[in-house]
Formats: sequence, C-alpha cells, structure tokens
Amino acid sequence: MKAAPVNQRTAIVTVDQIIESPPDLAGYGGQDITVQLTNRRRVSVGQEMIFHSTGWLYGDGIAVRSLGEEPIKSHDAAMLVRGVDPVARRAERETRQHFKDADLVVFGKVMGVRLPSAREKKRTGAAADRPHRGIISEHDPKWREAVIHAFSREYGRDVARCSQVSSRSAGIFHASQSQEI
Repeated sequence: MKAAPVNQRTAIVTVDQIIESPPDLAGYGGQDITVQLTNRRRVSVGQEMIFHSTGWLYGDGIAVRSLGEEPIKSHDAAMLVRGVDPVARRAERETRQHFKDADLVVFGKVMGVRLPSAREKKRTGAAADRPHRGIISEHDPKWREAVIHAFSREYGRDVARCSQVSSRSAGIFHASQSQEI
C-alpha cells in the first residue's frame, strides 16, 4: 500500500489463509498486503507466519498492524483447516468467550416481558419513568424484565436460585439471585 510508511518494521505479505476476521478484512485471502510488524520478532523472505493483526490503513490496498507474529507450528494444523469461514470462526470464538465470562447460561423460553418493578428501577437506576434532563440518547437504558422458563442450566449457579432475569441486549440475559418482584 502506497500510503504505508516503509521502514525496517514493514513487510509485504501474501495472505495464504485468513483464520479469523471481521467482515471487512475477510476478502484478502490470496492477496499481498502491507504489515507493520511488532519489534519482537524478525521475519525472513519466504517464512510462513501467523500474524495477529488489526486493520490500519485502507485505500489502494490494505495495511495492517501486527499485534504479534508467530511461526506456524504442527499444533496449529486444526486452526489452519481450509474452508472454514473466518468471520463465522471469529463470531464463534467471541460467543464462547462471552459465555465463559457469564455468571449463568441457561437454555429456555421467554414466557413474558414486563417493565421493571419500582424496587428494581431504583436498584438499577433505570430511567423509564424519570423526566429527562438534557439530551435524549440511544444510550439511555430501556430496562425490561424477562420471565424465562429455564429448560436447562448450561453453566453457572443453580438455576432455581435465579428467578429474576433482566434483558441487557437482544438474546443476551443477565441473571441475578432470586429477588422479590
């Protein structure tokens, strides 16, 4: 890429395979891209590497900044299986990480959705009935309580102890311990 500064940390790399990617970077397989390398590792012409990178410059081509480089090892074979969609692989990894970070994951059916009780509004700071002071924003919370019939607990504490669930975003729920509704 012409706009990328050229120095000892710049490399032109042919992308053999994209392992994980956001949608805007998924189509660069088989193309040459500019990579700004980290200072941690030297690379040689012809060396096969895995680059952990982030988009940097877009224009007549693309330049990425490497967050880390590593030589390909035999234990990387499972990750380098061709035909796997790099966007789907990234989404699956992020979903697994999201579930790993959760206190509770249940499989169930939403039985009802309602406005939070006055007590819950006070506890969470929900602004459903408060007059607005200032600019209304898309970031203002629109709290709702969802009643969920849990079929199974996939991860976390005993599902019987978690009777109140408040929705945070579409399809993602945060459960708190039983509270009076």
